[in-house]
Amino acid sequence: IYYLPTLEDSQVSQTWFIRQDWLDKLGLEVPTTVDELYDVMVAFRDGDPNGNGKKDEIGYLNRNGLGGDLTGNISSLFSLFGVNTTFYVEDGKVKVGAYTPEFKQAMEGVSKWYKEGLIDPEIFTRGGTARDVLFAANNGGLTHDWYPSTSSYNTKMQEQVPGFKLMGMLPVKDINGDVWEVESRQTVTPYGTSISMSNKYPVESIKYLDFWFSSQGERLA
Repeated sequence: IYYLPTLEDSQVSQTWFIRQDWLDKLGLEVPTTVDELYDVMVAFRDGDPNGNGKKDEIGYLNRNGLGGDLTGNISSLFSLFGVNTTFYVEDGKVKVGAYTPEFKQAMEGVSKWYKEGLIDPEIFTRGGTARDVLFAANNGGLTHDWYPSTSSYNTKMQEQVPGFKLMGMLPVKDINGDVWEVESRQTVTPYGTSISMSNKYPVESIKYLDFWFSSQGERLA
């Protein structure tokens, strides 16, 4: 059995995405701080950027609730309060954000936003189709997720939501004034491609798989 791991050549994996068309309609700038992000979500909730005369817009959405890893996970919001919910090393010691004093502050802040209707009320039950449902209904304004799959909604939504424009943005300054991203790309991932002993053309197969490690193959993928 021959196995080829997936090697990533990029440092980035996920980022914040915001509805640029909603910002433009409401005359708002891309937020750069937590306070500005909060104000934008309030404007999304109250300013009727989808133009249907209903107060049905949602500031923040994701598709994993608190489940899974950090992919589309509400814990992305905790980073705005200076909390890294994963394991990390600080001063030579392994730490995890859930056991820091800042985590309580993050929980209080996110709970406040949820109660104010800035976060999808069904965030813990909507599941993996959250982006499909809320973007198609023109109700979702902000999320944190993978680059390729999230940016692809600009093409997917053009017929359903004319003018739909979802743009990636830099992480905003957290409450401590720091700018950082909670998720980074693994160089060597635990998944890849293998060929079995029944493969009659192992040399040709490996040559084919090797193509995807070239610059042309990476761009095509």
